[in-house]
Amino acid sequence: MAKNIQTIYVRLLDEDIDVFVPVLAREVFENIFEIIAYDKDLESEHLEFDIGDKVMIGYKELGKQEEKKIEQVALYKYDKA
Repeated sequence: MAKNIQTIYVRLLDEDIDVFVPVLAREVFENIFEIIAYDKDLESEHLEFDIGDKVMIGYKELGKQEEKKIEQVALYKYDKA
């Protein structure tokens, strides 16, 4: 059975403002996702989390003022076995 694969957002580090980028992640538990892929254009960027990391997600309003949406955002690394 394939696990649920979704787009979640990860913080881009080394920016003056909060910038979040989309990544593909597989749901492993409720609100816990494993990052499985991101766009090749991001390979030279510093993301807060890497491919293979399991992260706890929360919800955050993202987007330009007129286009804001509530999105799933990686909050912190989930280290439990």
